[in-house]
Amino acid sequence: MNTTARIFAAALLSNLAISLAAADGFYAGGEVGVSTVPDMRGAAGQTMVNSGYPTVTVSQNTGSGLAGIFGGQWVTNNFGWEANLASLGFIRGRVAATNGPSTVFTSYRYASGALSLAAMGGVDITPDAKLFFKLGLFDAAVTYDGPTSTVSANSTGPMFGGGLSYRIIKHLSVRGELVNYVGVRFPNYEYFTPTNITIKSNVTMLAVGAAYEF
Repeated sequence: MNTTARIFAAALLSNLAISLAAADGFYAGGEVGVSTVPDMRGAAGQTMVNSGYPTVTVSQNTGSGLAGIFGGQWVTNNFGWEANLASLGFIRGRVAATNGPSTVFTSYRYASGALSLAAMGGVDITPDAKLFFKLGLFDAAVTYDGPTSTVSANSTGPMFGGGLSYRIIKHLSVRGELVNYVGVRFPNYEYFTPTNITIKSNVTMLAVGAAYEF
């Protein structure tokens, strides 16, 4: 999913919310949260060792912030659908590789995002509170910026999760959710020539947000 596709998806969600403002069951909103990110320190260290640097130190974040927008519809009180466009987080790492008196300092960065479409199931636990569950598919894009190359990887796969929404006033609700994206592809760490090798990693997202209910 390239940048143009992400912009188009965001515009689609916005136009959907505006055009269906008079319809029952539709909602749109935004969320922020945190996500897990894969640990690339081992791959980075081994790549530098293979490149002739026997002593390598790698540091990297293990979690990341995220933000997203979503829109959907409760077709019935217990069944619906939802589309979501979200950042899956960022990875930032630093590498110090030494060979005798020579030390090389490099860094790497990953940026990831996904567009998903899911079926929704819901159970009302009070007139204003609803437990919801989702199961669907995602289309993800991950970009790697390394010492000498920039590589992208695209992947599709299943996603599932659930959460709780609570209506605080007539048309406004807040919610929290935990979502898992299964098998997101990340380009492997590269130092010299790009190899286009990817690894699969599950990404878990914990987010809170608010939605306007039409």
